[in-house]
Amino acid sequence: MTRPQTIAISYAAYLDPDFVHLAENILAGLADNPSYPAPPQPLPELRQLLQDLTEAAKAMKTGLRAATPQRDYLRAQAEAALKALSAYAAGATPDRPDLWAAANFPLTKAEASPRLPSQPITGLALADSPSARTLTATADAQPGMYAYAWRLYPKATPAADLAAGYCYRLCLSRLPKVLLDGLDSGVAYGVECAAWNDTGALQWSAPVFRIVQ
Repeated sequence: MTRPQTIAISYAAYLDPDFVHLAENILAGLADNPSYPAPPQPLPELRQLLQDLTEAAKAMKTGLRAATPQRDYLRAQAEAALKALSAYAAGATPDRPDLWAAANFPLTKAEASPRLPSQPITGLALADSPSARTLTATADAQPGMYAYAWRLYPKATPAADLAAGYCYRLCLSRLPKVLLDGLDSGVAYGVECAAWNDTGALQWSAPVFRIVQ
């Protein structure tokens, strides 16, 4: 049985230029992607939304008073659109979270040369975060990697489900560190990590487990 899966990406910490860059990467990964043939919103509309957000952010820096609420509105619209895309992708490929990783982090020609193969992750660790119901996951960095993928699941998940590729949540990050929030207190979770550079299948690490406070 395929279980629900969520893909967690926090956009709040992204500055506008970085957020737009990430969003453009996602749209590039979705364009003509047979795994995701029917996104919830036409991609040209989303590209125009990102262009409008870029212009509003530039106008805001000039001190134009009306630009600030316009920027805030467009940023909220863009974040909502990306979350909708993530929800769509989770339903379209529930047993292949690596496909959505590829859609989020498509490699450009510059980033792909030279393209180093990923190695098994070392130094994976979990720690309590200052906020309740959160964990911080870290791992040793690998040179030349474009992204890190993290998969999270309750320790009580049946082994057969794990063997079939089930995970409760897939997180993506550009650095070997991620905050996992919205967890259930008192539940033990397992986290695995893989470095990713579009050179082959993700090499998931052995899991590390921790009970959420």
